[in-house]
Amino acid sequence: MSVSSNEYRIFNIAGHSFKGVAYYFIYKMFCTIRSEIPILDFEKRQDESIRYKLLTEKAKDIILFVGLDGKILDANHAAVQAYGYTYQELTALTVYNLREPGSLPKNQLKQAQDEGIFFETVHIRKDGSCFPVEVSSSGVKIGEHKILMSVIRDISERKNAEKMLRESEERYRSLIMNLNECFVFSQIILDDEGKTIDFITLEANNAFFETVGLKREEIIGKSALESTPFLKNATPNIFELCGKVALTGEKANFEIYLKDIGVWTNFSSYSPAKGYFVGIFTDITAKKLLLQRLGENNKKLEETVKKLKLTQTQLIQNEKLAGIGQLAAGIAHEINNPLGFVMSNVETLEKYISKLKETIDGYRNAKACLEQKNVQDNYQAIRCITDVETDSKIDFIFEDFEDLYQDTYDGLGRISKIVTSLRNFSRGDQQNEFLEYDLNAGIKNTLIVAHNEIKYYAKVEERLGNIPSIFANGGQINQVLLNTIINGIQAIKAKQSTEPGSICIMTYYENQYVYCSIQDNGIGIPKESLNRIFEPFYTTKKVGEGTGLGLSISYDIIVNKHKGDITVDSTVGVGTKFTVKLPVKIDTVSEIMEEGKYEDTHG
Repeated sequence: MSVSSNEYRIFNIAGHSFKGVAYYFIYKMFCTIRSEIPILDFEKRQDESIRYKLLTEKAKDIILFVGLDGKILDANHAAVQAYGYTYQELTALTVYNLREPGSLPKNQLKQAQDEGIFFETVHIRKDGSCFPVEVSSSGVKIGEHKILMSVIRDISERKNAEKMLRESEERYRSLIMNLNECFVFSQIILDDEGKTIDFITLEANNAFFETVGLKREEIIGKSALESTPFLKNATPNIFELCGKVALTGEKANFEIYLKDIGVWTNFSSYSPAKGYFVGIFTDITAKKLLLQRLGENNKKLEETVKKLKLTQTQLIQNEKLAGIGQLAAGIAHEINNPLGFVMSNVETLEKYISKLKETIDGYRNAKACLEQKNVQDNYQAIRCITDVETDSKIDFIFEDFEDLYQDTYDGLGRISKIVTSLRNFSRGDQQNEFLEYDLNAGIKNTLIVAHNEIKYYAKVEERLGNIPSIFANGGQINQVLLNTIINGIQAIKAKQSTEPGSICIMTYYENQYVYCSIQDNGIGIPKESLNRIFEPFYTTKKVGEGTGLGLSISYDIIVNKHKGDITVDSTVGVGTKFTVKLPVKIDTVSEIMEEGKYEDTHG
């Protein structure tokens, strides 16, 4: 049987002819039909048939025409590609060949014929591989006979996407269910005024169930006030906070104390949809208890620090007094010298005053004679006055008065200076005061206190540069200077040289810091001791000659209290050089100098 390009043949099926050219292509579906009727020429129907055929062939979905017995009567190009058969092979099969054995229900073809059917199943390719499909099948009447037209869509991509989605959902669900933090998803309940009064728990994870000590069925779908009544007394009000999140969509993070069960939680919440909120609770009870203990311990530590500071203040003061105590004999000698000649001058003045009194008495007697107008007595009175002036050396006394007073003032000034210096060193009421301080003046003051100790063993060279004042605790800096100078004197004494030693004190300004170096030519410090000299109670001196606190206190004063630095260079047998570095300004005090006011004077 053949069909030319200019004519169509209409076949008879059980005595019925096809009505309409649109049915022409179904010819292939009925290749078993044997009888034939004459060709009719219907050009209009030919065009409709061609368009219908093109539509079928161009469709991306699989289209099969199936007999009621399951025989595949026709298939489009998409079907040939999808199943991997040739057209001839495919139309020789039944739909049973495309399904796994026993997977096609007996009544499915009849159901499709009677009312149409839509379902998902799995089809088998020629190579035995399977792929998921979505089938829409319905009956089509041809004359007195019916066939099935099935539109089949490969849903592999969708199934893969659904699988991935399910796996993703399962992963996230597993993640949420196994979180250490409590997870809850709830819907709020409002009263007539729109105020949140409760919420229904729609989902929660295992951590939440364990924390509240309830089973899943006791919480999910239940009122929070009924299932977890301890939330009612939470601080702050969890219903108001969660209601605000659910209604406004604003995220929130806050701490909640569930005082009925003694639990602290950190609560983070957001709203996925209006009227709903997701909450994540993190149990921070242990953290809160730890912080509470830390607070208590900190309070104890603060009290301990106060006591330590008091002890430190006492140690510093004791060390200061101990340093002055070492100089006590020398200081006493320094005071005794001016005091000796002041006392001598006072004794001399006492004698002078006695003689002046005798002279004045003579003048009074002469006055009385003159008043009596006795010439002989007047003459005698004048001779007496002359003798008194001569014996009393009145002229010498008047000449010596000025020197006596000047020497006395000088002596008292020296005593006052020494006493003032001692008072500055011994005062303990300015331990924490930072005031404007002149380092050069501090050095001079310290040298006065240590003068008697120095003058027998060393000569001091002062090379004090042009440096700015700094903000510092003057008493503390003076103590560092005294400790360092005394150490230098003791190092010179220990050298036992027949020649007097030397101490060179130099100050200079550089890069917003003032420097003071104190260099002696004493015995020096062994290399193995240099790294330990600032340790508390460490000393290289003999027992009884030092406490080991002087340099430790000096380090604390310079480095910790004044944010400066103190370094040491020493060579055994040559001498030692201490260098103190102090900032002109520090964070805890105001700036007191304009930049560029002073020039570097080092070198």
